[in-house]
Amino acid sequence: MKPIEPIKIQRSEERLSNRIGLPIIEELVRRVKIREEIDKRFPKPGSNRGIRSSNYVMTLVYIFYRWSNSLGRCKSSS
Repeated sequence: MKPIEPIKIQRSEERLSNRIGLPIIEELVRRVKIREEIDKRFPKPGSNRGIRSSNYVMTLVYIFYRWSNSLGRCKSSS
């Protein structure tokens, strides 16, 4: 497996949101080809209405990411 190239992050004067890490996560997923690997290892949907395994798993990743941000705000406010 070849090493992952560094992800370039630039300074910005724009206001940052609590979802600032999502583009970095998505870029890492793209570079490591995680979606393709998930689809290869998990079964395909059995009906024409099923969703790809990678879409399901990445949705869970984003939910966990969002939840961890919320949990961090709860801890810092108490």
